Amino acid sequence: MSKYDDLFAETAPTDSVFADKGALDPLAEPAEVHARDAQERELATILTGVDDGYLPPTVSVYGPPGTGKTLTTRRVCQEFAARHDDVAVEYVNLKECRTLFSAANEILVELTGEKKGAYEGLDGVFTGIWAALADYPEWTVLILDEIDHVQHDTNYDPSEFFYRLLRGEGKLSRGIDLSVWLVSNELLEVDLRLDSRVASAMSDEAVFFPPYGAAELEALLAPRLARAFHGGAVPDEVCAH
Repeated sequence: MSKYDDLFAETAPTDSVFADKGALDPLAEPAEVHARDAQERELATILTGVDDGYLPPTVSVYGPPGTGKTLTTRRVCQEFAARHDDVAVEYVNLKECRTLFSAANEILVELTGEKKGAYEGLDGVFTGIWAALADYPEWTVLILDEIDHVQHDTNYDPSEFFYRLLRGEGKLSRGIDLSVWLVSNELLEVDLRLDSRVASAMSDEAVFFPPYGAAELEALLAPRLARAFHGGAVPDEVCAH
């Protein structure tokens, strides 16, 4: 045995109050969505429009940070797609994108695993996006998270990006049914100042995620605390606090 065997043996917990400390990780994805029943119903109502042959071109999902927007939207869309062979869902986080070209390329990577070179420009990237989506099921829900990070850059403005996404010639010529779900901290027309061409192509569908109230926080935390601690290890007063 080495000194490290002794070191690890000496520091290993023997009477820990934790059963699964990872359950307290705020970034851990829970098994169930809690305290967002109203928002889940709104999202589901939009998705079931497929049964009538319609999904809105855009859906705005907005609210303050930490209100369950991403978790709830992804979960509801993925569960719906799992039950409908004619629906596909793709999720793209744009937080690290610094240009509109990189944002479009991030979408392409999610669809194909490949990026376009800068010399191909935005036209080349969207050509790749439409070619990929042509092989997708009849309906595609594209969730774009952290959409607030899509801003003006030296080559393109957000209106140009969204116009291509919503009314691109490659999309129209291929008859692609794409519904773009935009997750943001603000309403997009306030944050991005999109022009009238884009505004007319977007729908009015919006789902707001308000901050959690006390009862909602309790519903959110109770299952995590039950998983995290051994039974009886933490007094009820501590959990309440």
